[in-house]
Amino acid sequence: MWLIISLLSLVASQSNYYNAVNITFKTSSISAILQYQGTPSSSIISSLNLTIISETYTRLRVRITDLNSLRWEVPDIIIPVQSPVSFASANYSVSIHNSPFGLEVTRKSNGQQIFNIDPSSLFQYQNQDIIMTSSLNYSFNIYGFGERVTNFPLNPGIYTLFSRDAAGPYDNGQAPGKNMYSSQPMYLGLDSLGNAHGGFLLNSDAMDISVTSSNITYRTIGGIIDYFVFVGPTPESVVKQYQTLVGFPVLTPYWGLGYHQSRWGYNNLLALENIVNKYLQYKIPLDVLWTDIDCMTNYEDFTLDPARYNYNDFAAFLDRLHAAGRRFVPIMDAAIANTNYPPYNDGTMKNLWIGSPNHPGALQGDVWPGPAVYIDWFNPNATEYWHDQMGQFRKIMKFDGFWVDMNEPSNFCDGECGYPPSPLVQNLPYTPGQTMIDTKTIDLAGTHYGGILEYDVHNMYGFKMAIASATFFTQVLNTRPFVISRSSFPSHGRHASKWLGDNFSQFEWMAYSIPGMFNFQIFGIPLNGADICGFNWDTTEELCCRWYQLGMMYTFSRNHNSNSSISQEPWAFGPTLLSVSNNAIRAKYSLMNYYYTLMFHASYSGGTVFKPSFFEFPNDYRLQRIHSQDNFMVGGALLVHPVLTQGAITVDAYFPADIWYNWYSGKQIIVPFNRTLTLSAPLDGMINVHMRGGHIIPRNDGFETALTSQQLRYSNITLVIAVNGQGKAGGFLVFDDGLSVDTISSGNYTLIEYNFIEGSTSAQLNFNIIKKGYTKARGEWPFISQIVIYGCLQPITSIYNQNQRVDYNLQYSTNLKVAVGKIDHIFPDEAYNLTINF
Repeated sequence: MWLIISLLSLVASQSNYYNAVNITFKTSSISAILQYQGTPSSSIISSLNLTIISETYTRLRVRITDLNSLRWEVPDIIIPVQSPVSFASANYSVSIHNSPFGLEVTRKSNGQQIFNIDPSSLFQYQNQDIIMTSSLNYSFNIYGFGERVTNFPLNPGIYTLFSRDAAGPYDNGQAPGKNMYSSQPMYLGLDSLGNAHGGFLLNSDAMDISVTSSNITYRTIGGIIDYFVFVGPTPESVVKQYQTLVGFPVLTPYWGLGYHQSRWGYNNLLALENIVNKYLQYKIPLDVLWTDIDCMTNYEDFTLDPARYNYNDFAAFLDRLHAAGRRFVPIMDAAIANTNYPPYNDGTMKNLWIGSPNHPGALQGDVWPGPAVYIDWFNPNATEYWHDQMGQFRKIMKFDGFWVDMNEPSNFCDGECGYPPSPLVQNLPYTPGQTMIDTKTIDLAGTHYGGILEYDVHNMYGFKMAIASATFFTQVLNTRPFVISRSSFPSHGRHASKWLGDNFSQFEWMAYSIPGMFNFQIFGIPLNGADICGFNWDTTEELCCRWYQLGMMYTFSRNHNSNSSISQEPWAFGPTLLSVSNNAIRAKYSLMNYYYTLMFHASYSGGTVFKPSFFEFPNDYRLQRIHSQDNFMVGGALLVHPVLTQGAITVDAYFPADIWYNWYSGKQIIVPFNRTLTLSAPLDGMINVHMRGGHIIPRNDGFETALTSQQLRYSNITLVIAVNGQGKAGGFLVFDDGLSVDTISSGNYTLIEYNFIEGSTSAQLNFNIIKKGYTKARGEWPFISQIVIYGCLQPITSIYNQNQRVDYNLQYSTNLKVAVGKIDHIFPDEAYNLTINF
């Protein structure tokens, strides 16, 4: 027998288990029948079908279904494998224990367990209560299982997955459940030696997940067991293996990485005009302006209040905004007001609403406009309806992106308004979260097209809404989607992005944003971020300064707050915040091409962008827990140590074993034996960022003057080279139009790899064209203006392109060991082999 220790103390008895019979082994699959051996009951499914598929070399699929009846299965979110590989060639081995049933999966390369249904643990398959435990024979850290505000890694406890309109609180793993907007049943496991594996339960029903130091127990109230095991063995490879299944992240528009300003409280056109004028007055970059629900008529979707936003004046305002290279994004809530207006009338005529369990017709909810109904996204006409509404709305508001909110879906009633919870909800044999499951949402007995119950698909509402919104951009406007959603589900990142929801203006919540972003990198949504300065409650000058420093390192950087809070735009507190925010925004703009290249790689082949440092240094156990949340990396080149506590003017920064340079000055840091340095972090300064030796970063020269990312596209580029211990460095740069929907599939991009190799008296800097598919517009990224070398032990004497000298100004700092070479007529997207002489 294999030992199991479970937080839920779920242990199989000798008369309450399944046997595996009729086991059949094939080249790429194993099948068996699981027969229940206990006392029969109406809730127990006594005969199960087990199918194990060797889908890829690094991914195994385990399906356990009802042998005799169809059950709800999540449709159409994974990318089906065309040709499974043989078990002989895969990097995992599978063993089955027949009586009682057990299943063990080990990684071949080191013999380590990565999934294990122990025969002595309770394996239960009831109609509304399915339990499965994976218990491994070693301790490991567990990351993922969203969405919640919690520790990274998860502490031992029980965590609920059920989409809910809830802004926290901090989830300590104790009942009641503190589940938030999304359901993401994916985790990454990491042992102390840096070996990583992953697991994903493809199930859209409500569930609790119990974790200990070596066990994970899933307890769901419906659906099937459709489980995927990811071999790893590195954290980054686990994420890529998962994204290969659910789809690589959507490529964001170039402007989406810029700075965004929003507020619930810009309640007329004059307020919006004043905001834009303030940014111009203070010469602060602004890429995107947002509006919340206050732009609507009576908070009704697809409306613009003509009394406060004269249509002609508003259209002229948007024309000026677009002419200046800026974009506009409005909000759209999940429910449609139950009132006599076109979106409601059209949906009613097409019978598109989720049905009531209490009466004929639509289920009735209540949100900002009052009585409301909810779109049945499983109706085959729902997407066309949504596109029609978006198209009509765009005639009066020429938006560039879409913000979908309240899409858990949220409801100001518990269940259907005016009715008690349905028997389905009241009589659950097990309730995830140990609280009424209808709280702040619609009744789970609501009905969808084809007889589907809200019970099974509740967690998919926001995901389906985001897809419908994204396809309006791809199919109707033929442009890249920019859709930010509050709720999400696996495969969401393939279509849309996310923000972390309604946070609070507290230092603790600023710190929580880091593990929140980490988790959504694991879930395959690299473009995400928290509301800078906080959404709820009043911020302070100090907090807002610190949050700008951190938030402008997010992939998605937006200032947004509530209508009941004080103003928190960059000028709200005076000169200190004004300076700090401007410098922080411009610091990100200097890195815009670096961020965009990282996002492009994630969309092309999967992976993370804003990541835990252990993704780059998995063998450093101190990064796995002790320093898992107080620092992060942007790509593989930049390490960031933010200030996360009130009153601090220094930060104790832990550095993984490598060569590190101050990003701003280029000076190499000397790290003591304990690898911790106390760094100066004045409130009016810059966030501490260090560049890792061995990397090349393209820095945009226009960051000091540009007011939009569009202007950045027409400035030169500096190559910043950080030399490693072998005198080498490398990096990438992508050019495209930043907008086209089919950039990757059509090959309409240029990808350059830069390689630096240092010798005793000279160095070679090679520009290798991996793909040349994009023709730059006139004036776009004209030249490489200079080469900056960190860790250069001697001055540059000349720079040659073949036999032609191209340098015209050479500088060297003996103190910093930084060399600068200004160069002429070197294009960033052409092949070169430059010789740098010392």
